[in-house]
Amino acid sequence: MAKPYFPGNVPGIKMAMAVTPEQAAKIIKKAERRILVAGAQLEEVEQAINLADGAIVAAPDTVRQFKEKGASPVVMNKVSITNLLRDASSWKGLDGKGSYDLAIYMGSPYYFESQMLSCLKHFSSCKTIAVSRFYQPNATYSFDNLSEKKWKEALTDLVKFVEE
Repeated sequence: MAKPYFPGNVPGIKMAMAVTPEQAAKIIKKAERRILVAGAQLEEVEQAINLADGAIVAAPDTVRQFKEKGASPVVMNKVSITNLLRDASSWKGLDGKGSYDLAIYMGSPYYFESQMLSCLKHFSSCKTIAVSRFYQPNATYSFDNLSEKKWKEALTDLVKFVEE
């Protein structure tokens, strides 16, 4: 069983399923509508674009990097997009075509991402997957705690499996 990166992060009895890159890719490909929520610490912009399938919400600090790679992210505060994802009945997505069934979170500080994922875990039907370096128990699915080298390999593998 995976353990939270911060020992004080006690999520209760419902915890994320730790997944491998291959399992995460199956989950991502199975989603009918997915969205990627990119935080200000995101450096893996190209991989994020490949995982997003078009719907990207980016922190203002990363927008330029996304645009340089040819993506058109929506600039929005992570708290705002988390609240919109929580309200699937009235919010119809960035494109107006309906709510999302999977939100991919990456590039945010651990403690901040944990709270956003907790909100969605308790108050939303939207599934979440955290593909950051550390296990996020409040997500629906998460990578386990990984060294930086192993995490970069896992992220590369995840993109490869999603693109297959």
